[in-house]
Amino acid sequence: MGRDIIPMLMGQRLAEVYDFLDNEVPGAEPRDAGYWRDVGTLDSYFDAHMDLCAVQPVFNLYNEEWPILTHVPSQPPAKFVHDSGDRVGRAINSIVSNGVIVSGGLVRNSVLSPGVRVNRDRPARRGRERDPGQERGRSRGRSRGRGQGARPGPRVHRVRGRDHRGRQGPGSTAVTFASLPGRLNVALLTREYPPDVYGGAGVHVEYLARELAGLVNLTVHCQGADRPGAVAHRSWDHLAGANPALQTISADLSMTAAVGSADVVHSHTWYANLAGYLASLLYGIPHVLTAHSLEPLRPWKAEQLGGGYALSSWCERTAVESAAAVVAVSDGMRDDVLAAYPAVPAERIRVIRNGIDTTEYSPDLATDVLERYGVDPARPSVIFVGRVTRQKGLPVLLRAAAGLDPAAQLVICAGQADTPELESEVSDLAEQLRAGRSGVRWISGMLAKPEVIQLLSHATVFACPSLYEPLGIVNLEAMACGTAVVGSKVGGIPEVVADGETGLLVPPGNPDALADAVNVLVADESRADEMGRRGRARAVAEFGWASIAAQTAALYAELAGR
Repeated sequence: MGRDIIPMLMGQRLAEVYDFLDNEVPGAEPRDAGYWRDVGTLDSYFDAHMDLCAVQPVFNLYNEEWPILTHVPSQPPAKFVHDSGDRVGRAINSIVSNGVIVSGGLVRNSVLSPGVRVNRDRPARRGRERDPGQERGRSRGRSRGRGQGARPGPRVHRVRGRDHRGRQGPGSTAVTFASLPGRLNVALLTREYPPDVYGGAGVHVEYLARELAGLVNLTVHCQGADRPGAVAHRSWDHLAGANPALQTISADLSMTAAVGSADVVHSHTWYANLAGYLASLLYGIPHVLTAHSLEPLRPWKAEQLGGGYALSSWCERTAVESAAAVVAVSDGMRDDVLAAYPAVPAERIRVIRNGIDTTEYSPDLATDVLERYGVDPARPSVIFVGRVTRQKGLPVLLRAAAGLDPAAQLVICAGQADTPELESEVSDLAEQLRAGRSGVRWISGMLAKPEVIQLLSHATVFACPSLYEPLGIVNLEAMACGTAVVGSKVGGIPEVVADGETGLLVPPGNPDALADAVNVLVADESRADEMGRRGRARAVAEFGWASIAAQTAALYAELAGR
């Protein structure tokens, strides 16, 4: 959009542009001339500001030789003051203009225009509170400067919240996004929320919440430690040491107590489903449940939870069978819900697929991350990214790896195993593999997102040996990075990976078939590259988060009678 707006403003003589390609400035670097940001949306406008205020900015406006100055009417410097409760105002990762007053509030990831006021009960947080209103004057020193008239930005709206602090229950007062009259009030219930995201459901919630913020009045409720942008709920202290399922249920009770002002509750995974069910009973509001996976199809969880698996299964069944709507993340998941819970009417299930941010997940041609972890960019590589659970099928890949082309590296990015037994099994397989071949790179723990993106971008093949996968966001991540996928023909994976076009599908749990398919692409890198290009095109065209959020908001409105 920005590529059209700027030329239009120039054509109407509403803006002037200084061309850094044709005009040299002392101290300029080559990257300054080539920098481009599309600023046609509020989020991209904010991201561009973050580029400029970075410690090492992509485009260095801190070079005093630039013939451009921004101008605003004279105002006093921004100030950060204590409120009546003696809480001081703060700002983190933000641009704060002159004339701003932050009183006892916390500003995160925001751009505050001149004159904005932030109080403790009116925090400016990531979301629609960002105020892009800017006023630019004509540049000094040369006639070819930029000029743009003052434009009012959106107001910083009051954010509704409650103080639930205590030893048990919610531990934070922050509510994520701005509240606007006339919009539905939606409580999003989840176990995972950034920065504590370890699975596909957490990724889903993170990006869905970001897009829903512009469509509804959204409050995110998560479980665990306090964090920005969500109300955190903790399990009861006197259940410390109890079965994890009991601890989760106690956090669900806290969530239920906190969502009384919502018009709709939307829960994700069994960890939060009980809270949605109880809220629908207590407050008489619709409960939307997104099915990311189903407990009856994951019997290996009994190995992890013991008797708690019976509790998690009860929580899920109770919530699914009573929910006003069940969102299935794939057609395969819809079929699974109907098979596992035949009491659910088919018309109550809606298919709204997972998505991918193809701006964030895009090919990264740098090699610094590869060098850090000892991955040779000149050799073909096969990569796995995922949790060490029975569901993800890592032992299948490790057994298949013995038959992989010796020229290929195997890069395993894996977190902690669910159980000691699985940890022992995976460790033994890895040791046997290292004894028989070179090029095995095991990267433990949770990697930063940019690290994962670079590793995916350079891989010849992404391997997804899952035994059960409702959709598989990680396959979308690999495709968005331009990497071919070899995955199990199970669950929703065939809805993402087009067999023979964007990757190859194999029977689940079959190491020999997995090895054969991977070797086909390792031996024919031009075919793998073409599949990667098609995969990215498919991810961009069919799996955008904006469409997913719009479908979800429409479902809310339907259930609430709006």
